[in-house]
Amino acid sequence: MRYILKSHRFVITIIILIFMTIVFGFLIVPIEISDPTTTFRNAEDGLWWSFTTVTGVGFGDYYPVTTTGRIIGVILETIGVTIFGLIIAILTINLYRDEQQFYWRRMTERFDRIEEKLIKLEQKQDYSIKTNEKPKKG
Repeated sequence: MRYILKSHRFVITIIILIFMTIVFGFLIVPIEISDPTTTFRNAEDGLWWSFTTVTGVGFGDYYPVTTTGRIIGVILETIGVTIFGLIIAILTINLYRDEQQFYWRRMTERFDRIEEKLIKLEQKQDYSIKTNEKPKKG
């Protein structure tokens, strides 16, 4: 999992999501503030709305009331949720890959130990055949 931040795909996806969230968060406020019924008052409200929209939570405490604001909301929600889902998918794939590598490493170690025991057993068997001795139990 430690190499996930070295993955260019993951880092680029995170950067795009953060950039898009900030841009849309700041963009929505001047568009919505002109309407007296808006819930947006400052950039913090816009960033909060943008973040909750991108993550798919959408609390509903801030929402666009103008047509332009709603179009921006649709674009942000569609692209943002898709990119957020992509980030979750990349994380899941990497977790699964780490788990599989752990089990493969563990299985390989077990096979190596079994192989060592077989080699020792063959050596004992060869020795007892050459010396005409009966192999000892245990």
